[in-house]
Amino acid sequence: MQRSRSSKYRGVSWDKGGKKWRVRIKVGSKEKSLGSFSDEIAAACAYDAFVIAKKLNKPLNFPGGVAAKGHVVTSPKTSRFRGVSWDKRVKKWEVRIGVHGNQKRIGHFTDEGEAAHAYDAYAIVNRIETPRNFPDENEDAVVAEAERGRAAKKQKKAASKSSTYQGVGWKRAVKKWQVRIRVDGKQKSIGLFADEAEAAHAYDAYAIANGIDTPRNFPDEDEDDVVAEAARVRAAPKKRKKAANATSTYQGVSWDKTNEKWVVNIRVGGKQKYVGRYAGEIEAAHAYDAYAITNDIDTPRNFPVALDSRSAVTLLLGMSGPRSNGRGGNGKRKRGGSGIHSSIVQMMLHLRF
Repeated sequence: MQRSRSSKYRGVSWDKGGKKWRVRIKVGSKEKSLGSFSDEIAAACAYDAFVIAKKLNKPLNFPGGVAAKGHVVTSPKTSRFRGVSWDKRVKKWEVRIGVHGNQKRIGHFTDEGEAAHAYDAYAIVNRIETPRNFPDENEDAVVAEAERGRAAKKQKKAASKSSTYQGVGWKRAVKKWQVRIRVDGKQKSIGLFADEAEAAHAYDAYAIANGIDTPRNFPDEDEDDVVAEAARVRAAPKKRKKAANATSTYQGVSWDKTNEKWVVNIRVGGKQKYVGRYAGEIEAAHAYDAYAITNDIDTPRNFPVALDSRSAVTLLLGMSGPRSNGRGGNGKRKRGGSGIHSSIVQMMLHLRF
């Protein structure tokens, strides 16, 4: 009987309570239990089998085994350049720069050197005091080269707007990537996206969340991570210039130019029902979904992946908080107030799931 019950194998540890070897592995940001084993070697083999089956980028306990043939571990991509990092979600180099204490995203690039030059060019044009990646290069030449690269990218995009991803197509009218998926023999629209890779991830997330048997765009990615990321992207606030004739791509949301806010209306019993006004377009779209869910209204959702009956209400309350009843001290209703009616909020607060 060995004195020490620590294991030399990856993912294997001794469970003193159960008196067995326990196997755990980290997938994405979560730790997953693979079971308990009487034999330490069997536990180590179980770890390897999971890594191979899921094609995870992790080293094996027995790399020389027959099952390990073809399993390659690559080191995570890091850049030697300032402001450049690898975005594994879209498999491109992302460029960010600090502006007034905040990180500003410049864009994604296939080539690492091009990304580094884009960082320098942005710093030069906007007169940002920061060390350069290529301090010996002429500033005008750096900026001109970045402009040429940007123009070439635009031309290439304009020339071909077909996607290599499953369920993703270019919608010329709104200049965005549209996601559609086949459900019960019919095409269902999931949404519109500015970024093609985000659209592809949204397709996968919808398929996973709704148990639809269809080829995935990113089969090697963890399913929980795909769904969580799609929800985060959909819920993230997006900056938008609001012109006098601003329109929304979201169901039930329109621009109120008088109050300069997004107004939400929903059809109930053949009539338009006013839900509220919001400073943010995304917040307004969530309010529409939340109202439809809590009142059991059969209508297409703006965020079919991100929201269920619990998370819709939680997210809406988290964004807006309990609102006042919209009346001033003189008892009169304030015009142009934002947020959902207090009656709706009270109804949400008393919901039972």
